Amino acid sequence: MNEFNLPVEESFEPPVPSGSLERSKLAIWSLTCSLIFCCPIVTIFGPILGAIALIKMKSNPRSGKGMAISGIIIGVITTVLSVGALLFAFTAVKKVMNQVTESASEVITASYAKEYDKARESFAAQTNDVTNEDLQSFANELQSRYGAFDSITVNWSAEEQQLEPKGQLTPMPVILIFETESVHATIMFEVIPGGDFVVSKFCCIQIEDAVHGNVIFPLDSPCAQ
Repeated sequence: MNEFNLPVEESFEPPVPSGSLERSKLAIWSLTCSLIFCCPIVTIFGPILGAIALIKMKSNPRSGKGMAISGIIIGVITTVLSVGALLFAFTAVKKVMNQVTESASEVITASYAKEYDKARESFAAQTNDVTNEDLQSFANELQSRYGAFDSITVNWSAEEQQLEPKGQLTPMPVILIFETESVHATIMFEVIPGGDFVVSKFCCIQIEDAVHGNVIFPLDSPCAQ
């Protein structure tokens, strides 16, 4: 109302059509990052950028709200799935490596104890016909060189692979720990379906010994080829 008690017309700005608004670059990047399924580190940024875009749109109108929301939703889903897949893969690889060292350790321990049938249970199908004499000779050779056997660990610092993959067989560098010393070796193993997921079976071993000479067991195995 003015001094003459007449209504005053309030001024207002008409809403800007959404088609004429500049599209939010953050919303675009949010959706883009969320769609990069192969890299969970990138998909994490999808929901973050989408949330920032929505916040900024309140004070600085931009189009792309739908893209920002989609980026948040898709980003959360893809991140959870990617992390889950990575954890599953890591767990599977760790399980396989543990099975390899355990099976090789069982072969050596059982051979030392002259439990040859038990030792053969850890072998892959193509080498499980090893004889008692072969197992005894292998155990005697190790004991005469290095003493009592203790354990096997993965050799993470190995720079060169002594053996190449052959068919379904895969090499893995390890360290054999004995009573008197530790020696480097390479185990060839086979992964077959079984158990909860897969089962790793010992095939053969090549022990690197520059002083006494390398040991290959079994002698006619892929480790000798």
